[in-house]
Amino acid sequence: MQISPYEIYNNQIGVRLSYLLSDSDKRHPYSMGLMSYHAFKHRANRTPGFRLKEGRGKGNEALVSWKCMPHEWQSI
Repeated sequence: MQISPYEIYNNQIGVRLSYLLSDSDKRHPYSMGLMSYHAFKHRANRTPGFRLKEGRGKGNEALVSWKCMPHEWQSI
């Protein structure tokens, strides 16, 4: 069963982090490879609302806010 890269959380659209990462050990097989995990952590710390949900272990992945993503990423 394929899990969707999107999830609704607190009435907002979120993208599962593994679908955005370029790091070979953290990315999903269908990842778009848009940023490294280090870049995610940096952006999440300086951009309020970028991280919708913390990732807390297996099966509970961090979510990135769709509305806080750069506009060029939203059109991919």
